[in-house]
Amino acid sequence: MPVTEFEQSVERHFASAKALQAEGRLAEAAQQWVAGLKIDPRNQPAYLSLADALLELKLFQPASIVCRQALTVAPGNQEISHRLAAALRAEGRLESARDVLQSLCDADSRDSGSRFLLAGVLADMGLAEDAIRHLRKAISHQPRFPEALSNLALLLRAGGELREAEALLRKALAIRPDNAAAWNNLGNLCVELSRIGEAARCYSKAISIDPNYAEAHTNRALISLLQGDFEQGWKEYEWRWKKPGAGVRKLPQPEWDGSSIAGKTILLHAEQGAGDTIQFIRYARLLHHQGAKVLVHCQESLRTLLEGMPELAQVFSGPVPAPEFDVHAPLMSLPRLFGTLVDSIPGEPAYLRPLPGSTVPLDLASCSKFRVGLVWRGNPKHHNDRNRSVPLELLQDLVDIDGAQFFSLQLGPTPAEDQWLRSRAIFDLGPGLSDYAATAACLAELDLLITVDTSVTHLAGALGRPVWTLLPACNDWRWLQDREDTPWYPSMRLFRQKSVRNWRPVADRVVSDLRQEVKTRQT
Repeated sequence: MPVTEFEQSVERHFASAKALQAEGRLAEAAQQWVAGLKIDPRNQPAYLSLADALLELKLFQPASIVCRQALTVAPGNQEISHRLAAALRAEGRLESARDVLQSLCDADSRDSGSRFLLAGVLADMGLAEDAIRHLRKAISHQPRFPEALSNLALLLRAGGELREAEALLRKALAIRPDNAAAWNNLGNLCVELSRIGEAARCYSKAISIDPNYAEAHTNRALISLLQGDFEQGWKEYEWRWKKPGAGVRKLPQPEWDGSSIAGKTILLHAEQGAGDTIQFIRYARLLHHQGAKVLVHCQESLRTLLEGMPELAQVFSGPVPAPEFDVHAPLMSLPRLFGTLVDSIPGEPAYLRPLPGSTVPLDLASCSKFRVGLVWRGNPKHHNDRNRSVPLELLQDLVDIDGAQFFSLQLGPTPAEDQWLRSRAIFDLGPGLSDYAATAACLAELDLLITVDTSVTHLAGALGRPVWTLLPACNDWRWLQDREDTPWYPSMRLFRQKSVRNWRPVADRVVSDLRQEVKTRQT
């Protein structure tokens, strides 16, 4: 049977579309798929390829429209429904994505692929238990499903089920040993279990599989820094800018390369949390002493405090346009640029100061007892907060110490925490801590701060105030290993967990040491 002109036209468009898509020319390919579908609107493979091109182009709404059109041609088609769910999920229309995938699972209870995708959407919605249930069911129907095993491990790890999570990751890797993401996830789990050497090997394995795996490189850098290998650590830490979603600052001026800065203006910009900004703003002093004019773009909550730092010519935040400058640098790249090693950390006793004329609550200023500040938890959105925050009930013996008056610097206490503070006559300074300048003024009036690893510990250290920092077994890289002091902050003591999530020995030691501290001050 001879090929008709109609068929030739369709084949021409689709052949062109396939070739363009293979070359990565997705926008042009999409145009050819659309042209072909106008002639042959019932071609299911063409709909799938068009949806794939649009998804890769991040044109999620057009992709969802195409998928819905395709489903009028092929109702219930699994592949098209998966693309539709992906488009809806990327748009943030999670309920709609869930409904699409749930309908597939309802139609076929053994559809492990759809159930796996449904679990991902449910996890995005914060429904971790539902996601876990669906992943377990998917695995029961398809035991050798490494992606489902890995995702279930991630959810269980987030819930604290570390041993089962590890077993699942190892099972996934036994099935697919070339899965770089699973090796990286196993490395993260080993870090949480304080098996640092094993974590480093996992990250290296992930990188051997995928040499451009930015997240694994960044994680391995943090291991190097934790172990005190700053030379390698700072170098590899630059991979953080290649991670998906990294907020790379686009500026017309060049990034500073460490060359002579005398007579030049440099813009330093914050890139992570307030604690990181406080820790690394110390390098502004070095730049100033080398003859640079130093500008800083920082978090709004730090602006007022940093304006009091004499080495800074200007501090700004938010969308305010930067003045003219010659070069720029992210704050956390400065240690590499200065060649910082453990024994050359700029560890000044104090490089920040409270603003002159700052006022503090009368209850704090007039207290005649040994004044102790207290912070027991950090930002709940922090990836390691479940490990670094201390259960409040473990501090009961601490706050009962005679001769000490406690002041809470905890932001946003829950109703239960607020009641606990009131019942123990602990003054809540939180409502007055409008920014870090206000916090600095209060810290200057305290005899001691006892805190978990959060931004206020950096502030106390940068002010040169006595601070005891309580660290989990899986502590952050900046505190190194096995030390009770830190070269970053000479006024700080570190109290470390010896085993994962066991705060009791730490709390007991803090109580004992504080009793002795109060007794010494009273004699």
